[in-house]
Amino acid sequence: MLLKYTLLSCLAFLGTCHFVLNSPPTIGFSDEDEGVYPCGSFDVTSRETVTDFPDGGVAISLTSSHPQTVWYYRAALLNESTANRWISLGSAIAQTGLGGFCSLGVKLPGSVDWEGLDGVLQVVANQPDGWLFQCSAVTFTSGAATDPDSSCKNSSGVTAVYTNAEINASFTSISGSSQTSTSRSTTSSSRPSSRSSTSSSSSTRGPRTTGSSTTAASQTQTTSSTTSSTNPSDPSKDGGNSKSKLSTGAIIGIAVGVGIPVLVVIAYLWYRFKRRPEMPSVPIHNDPTMSQHWGGIGPMNDGPGQLSNR
Repeated sequence: MLLKYTLLSCLAFLGTCHFVLNSPPTIGFSDEDEGVYPCGSFDVTSRETVTDFPDGGVAISLTSSHPQTVWYYRAALLNESTANRWISLGSAIAQTGLGGFCSLGVKLPGSVDWEGLDGVLQVVANQPDGWLFQCSAVTFTSGAATDPDSSCKNSSGVTAVYTNAEINASFTSISGSSQTSTSRSTTSSSRPSSRSSTSSSSSTRGPRTTGSSTTAASQTQTTSSTTSSTNPSDPSKDGGNSKSKLSTGAIIGIAVGVGIPVLVVIAYLWYRFKRRPEMPSVPIHNDPTMSQHWGGIGPMNDGPGQLSNR
């Protein structure tokens, strides 16, 4: 039930989760540590919940929160008979579209007879955010393929094709250290290229899944390349001289930008002082007759404001 609510939360906020293994039951799920090899940080030898894995095959139900995922199904025994190595359960599958995905009849190669032995099923996902892992504890048995449960169905718009994309070569031993996948640097180099549609009919079929939307009628060749980055500025290539020189156009632009404001200020000051009004002058009238009555400056007075005694 907790896993179901986690899944709903992932789909509600796309990109917050990676993928969920719905069935067979997962050994454990941690979205934060799903990139820890080999089982998303959980003990590969855990046997709390064990599922039968008949030689007729099992149905694997998955949910991805990314629009592009490459799935790898592998199995291994929990003893020393196979040197603790994974074996592939078929070609990788490239899924397009997010949501539920169901693979039917996933089984051991015909040459492998592990009936009655304990083992582990591993699901590896190569997604845009890296390599991710989940596991299921199984016991290999004889019998017909298991029927898919109610969770094993394809969401609308989900399609899938077989691909010849190889898994990271370091993911081989089931007893290796719980290393965190460094997939961000290797994802581009392991992106799938789908099988050619001109190959045999068995290779041009899409993976066996439920729902007509997941049947691939043709294969699209997908290639990817790793883009190398270079340092655009290397001081050693200019003789160690890190100073740059201004071009003539830049110098002229700076001069114009500084000179125009200065000219504007000078013109404004010239205009203000040129237009400054002159103070009117007060006329002085020397009227000799006025000195006789009011005083003033005249020949009849000795000083300003003095009346003549004559």
